[in-house]
Amino acid sequence: MNLQDSPEPSIESIITELQALQIQQDTLIKRLKAISSTTKTTETEPDTKPSHIGFTHGDRVEIINRINKYLGKIVSPKDRSGTVTHLSQTTRGLKIHLLTDNGIKTWRYPKNLRKTS
Repeated sequence: MNLQDSPEPSIESIITELQALQIQQDTLIKRLKAISSTTKTTETEPDTKPSHIGFTHGDRVEIINRINKYLGKIVSPKDRSGTVTHLSQTTRGLKIHLLTDNGIKTWRYPKNLRKTS
C-alpha cells in the first residue's frame, strides 16, 4: 500500500488525539503521586524505640556499641555501665555524656545506649 493512497489525518484530529493523551497522562501522573505519597509516609515513619528516648541526668545506662581498649586491656562490665552526667544537642543529634563505673568520662548517641534500672 502506498502512503499517497492512504487518507491523511487532519490536523484537527491529531490535535484532538494529542489532547486526549495529555489528559490521560495527567490522570496517570496524579495516580502515581497519590500512590507514592502513601508509600513514602509508611516507609518514613520514625522508628521510636523506648530504650533510645527519655534519657535524663542521673539515669543508669549501658553502652551497647563497641568500646575501644588499647594495649591489650579487656573490656569489663564497669566499662559498659555508667551514669548520665548531662545532655548536649549538636547538629548531628543528641549527645549523652556519662561517667562509667570505672571513672571514665565519655559520650554516646542515644542509639548506642540502653537504660538500666
